[in-house]
Amino acid sequence: RNWFEGPIWLRTVLEQIHEHPHVVLTTPTSYQHRYPMRSEWEIVDDNRMHNGGKQPWNIPHGPRLPMALRDLAQRIRVLTKAWPDATGIREQALNQTVRELLLAQSLDWTGINQRHFSQSVLQRSQIHLQRAEQLCTILEDPYISTTNRDILANLEALDNPFPHINYRTFAADDTP
Repeated sequence: RNWFEGPIWLRTVLEQIHEHPHVVLTTPTSYQHRYPMRSEWEIVDDNRMHNGGKQPWNIPHGPRLPMALRDLAQRIRVLTKAWPDATGIREQALNQTVRELLLAQSLDWTGINQRHFSQSVLQRSQIHLQRAEQLCTILEDPYISTTNRDILANLEALDNPFPHINYRTFAADDTP
């Protein structure tokens, strides 16, 4: 039940912050005042595996979700490698595409507990998958139209939990 890596991780984080003076520590209250919450999420109180062991949950449509996430991650990886030095609107679109993937992935585990599973969990993942796919299609075009710029602006306004995300970090990941 104890997180034995915790102190080591925290020490590493603090050392890195010390080495990078442009990174500053904050408190949750200060952060919330600076970056107000855009939506409320219900946190599932129990995300353990089925029967407390290693048996996976049997989620309706569940097997398709990991496959869709994997395919999307590969599509995004191709785009990030095609545009390693993007700037401006293309950089914004790549960053939002990675955000949408992370949001879709983060919602994957919330539905694992069957006692709390609902269709809304799967639907939220699918919404983020669809948004990311839409952004991928936009990014595959050499020119980003005014209409597509508006789509990007709307998606950024809806979900931007990582305002300083950098898609290049995702491009550097060579895991399969």
